[in-house]
Amino acid sequence: MGIQGLWSLLEGNSQIYQDIHFRDSKLVVDGSNLAYHLYFKFFLDLSHGGEYLAFRALVQDFFTNLHNCGIKPYVVMDGGSSKSDNKLNNILKRNREFLLRAHDIALKGRREDLLPPFTLSVFEQTLSDMKVPLVRCFGEADGQLAALAREWCCPVLSIDTDFYIYNLPEGVLPLKLFHWDGVETDLGGCFIPCKRYTTFSFCTFFNIDPQLLPVFASLAENDDVNLREINWDQFLPADRPGQSTKADRLEGLLSWLGARTDQTTEDILTAAMALMPDMSQQARTEVWTMVRTAMLEHVLPSSSLRGFFSEGTVPPLPAGMLSCENKRERRWRGHEYCTKVSRRGGSVWKYMSVPSGLRK
Repeated sequence: MGIQGLWSLLEGNSQIYQDIHFRDSKLVVDGSNLAYHLYFKFFLDLSHGGEYLAFRALVQDFFTNLHNCGIKPYVVMDGGSSKSDNKLNNILKRNREFLLRAHDIALKGRREDLLPPFTLSVFEQTLSDMKVPLVRCFGEADGQLAALAREWCCPVLSIDTDFYIYNLPEGVLPLKLFHWDGVETDLGGCFIPCKRYTTFSFCTFFNIDPQLLPVFASLAENDDVNLREINWDQFLPADRPGQSTKADRLEGLLSWLGARTDQTTEDILTAAMALMPDMSQQARTEVWTMVRTAMLEHVLPSSSLRGFFSEGTVPPLPAGMLSCENKRERRWRGHEYCTKVSRRGGSVWKYMSVPSGLRK
């Protein structure tokens, strides 16, 4: 879902990005993100069921330009929701907003940030026709995307600011700054002009320890009412008056973290709790637990996708799904995933094949 306000903060500090000529490289692509970006960037129709032929042509042009620049994409799609409920409130809130947006599209003809129903199916089928390697994860794809990019030492292509927290050797190429439709040529051949984000550049600019990025993300993302009441703006530099925007809150939080001399994460979290003196001990314990749980989500797992893309080895079910003792609960946990990946019939993994000629 991303860290709200982080994109605006980076827009105001664009020197954090590095200009590069991208070519002759592997690229791990956030497929769900890319589908949304292409559909809305080119203002395709929303009110009449979907402008799928034009969308298919855009997808074809995108991956053709990557091929012409020697870029080998590996596309990863989100699956079902996590078995944990730590993002349940945000998911329910987002789904309620989707219903209201769909109503406005249907009855008022407004442009809303909501994909027509078969967009992702068209996206996946187009990639299959073009023999672009594609996989859908069991759950959210962020961790597996980042883990694969780390193992392959290649960048991630996405606009999701969650990736800005992972320490990736080749960083992140923000989709909005990835000019795939403006391919250029120099003595080295074709390339795509774009910008690259790295945690090193970010942490250097804001003068914080890279080890604190999960703490930053957890405090910034958490929707607990007590954390929302912390006035992070008060920690902005004296020569930087805030306007109480989300970007200002994030910069204030970063300034506070940069000024800390605490030795451990626990010390920093304790200091953050101290900024909420009127909170009960029970509420303090609940917030502490939520923040610690959120931090774990920014710890990179080992990639289960490298073997799939290289040898076609199907990743095992996540441990959480296997540990569900109640069979009905297990079916419910996997329901969203299974309905998505088996819509063509047959095996769940039937359409997730990688052509042998593309395995590396």
